Amino acid sequence: MEELSKQFPFSSEDGLAALYDDTKPAIIQSLVDEINSKQDSWTASAEQERFKGELIHSIVTLDHYSPEQKGYSTDELQDLPASFNATEEFKLCSNVIGHIRDQSACGSCWAIAPTEAFNDRLCIKSAGKFTSLLSPGNVIACMETSGCHGGSSFDAWQWLHTTGVVTGGDYSESMTESDGCWPYSFPPCAHYTNATVYPTCPKTKYDSPKCTESCPNHKYPISMERDRHFVQQSLSALRSINDIKKEIQANGP
Repeated sequence: MEELSKQFPFSSEDGLAALYDDTKPAIIQSLVDEINSKQDSWTASAEQERFKGELIHSIVTLDHYSPEQKGYSTDELQDLPASFNATEEFKLCSNVIGHIRDQSACGSCWAIAPTEAFNDRLCIKSAGKFTSLLSPGNVIACMETSGCHGGSSFDAWQWLHTTGVVTGGDYSESMTESDGCWPYSFPPCAHYTNATVYPTCPKTKYDSPKCTESCPNHKYPISMERDRHFVQQSLSALRSINDIKKEIQANGP
């Protein structure tokens, strides 16, 4: 800390502590051991090629954003339930909300998360009339400066607002009309486990799919332009955990 003070003489002690924390490794064995000691639904490992040797600062800046904050009043937060299951609360959309994507060997979590959230809320707002899956693959391929090696979820929300996203289900070797305009480009694979259902994910990330102006699924009858769905307004950040709970209860995940 003393050495950092010499390099950054105008920084506060708290600021220097934060700066120091950012230079720590993102994955350390003690963290892995703590995670594994507290649950048994999956196994954490320090041997992850994607983040091996990376610093906390490097990981955080992969998906940096600073949207405008939004919050609920104290009164609105008083009636939060002890537990909440969106698939039970929004039963007409349970299949959409409960559908979990496999990103395969593509660093596409930044695209899948906002696309799935938009998908859930579009179904909820339509009272269960819209149950098609939206396409993270479209976002991965067509958002400039992003792809299988990372991107910004905040930028993806903005893109969903300005450009819109087409339909598209999971990876399929033989596409049909029901797979939507742009099905996912990569097959599911086993992530960091010795699973038997899927093959182990490749060690090297896939290259990002190419952006096209027409639906990759040629059996889908609707044009790409007519198939686009848009987020009405751009993303706002929520101020607290209770704000997040209230938002999920009111509008879905």
